[in-house]
Amino acid sequence: FNIVYTLSNKSRKAMKGTIKVVWEREFKLESNSYRPSAKANKNDSLNDEEWRDELGSCTVDIAAGVRFWKGIVSCKFPVQRKEPWRIHDNVGYCTPIAHLYYQPEGSSEWKLLRCDTEYLFNRNYPGSESAKMDEAFNYLYVIPKSW
Repeated sequence: FNIVYTLSNKSRKAMKGTIKVVWEREFKLESNSYRPSAKANKNDSLNDEEWRDELGSCTVDIAAGVRFWKGIVSCKFPVQRKEPWRIHDNVGYCTPIAHLYYQPEGSSEWKLLRCDTEYLFNRNYPGSESAKMDEAFNYLYVIPKSW
């Protein structure tokens, strides 16, 4: 499958490096997924593992000041995972989330890409509050067909 994304480069220098898509499920205070308080009781959960699977990556070279740049990443699941469930209500919980990370050329550090949501503060922005929230989050729900 493919993930299409749009980036903005508001800086004064080119954005050159690598973008990767990481499908992750973790319970840590400094997490991009979930906090420890969200974790179910171990006696009330199935398939309750944590993971950080890289689904795909691509290189980018975006000139300084570019407002909207569309990219595409070809992705595949490297490992078949089972859906996490709560036993008492038979409901999936803490679904893994896909994030985009950026590594500048010549660096070893990966940075979580954040959403550019300035336009959501426009008083005339159409749509419901829930639609605004959907656009404001910086992650994607990626659900395998096998679930």
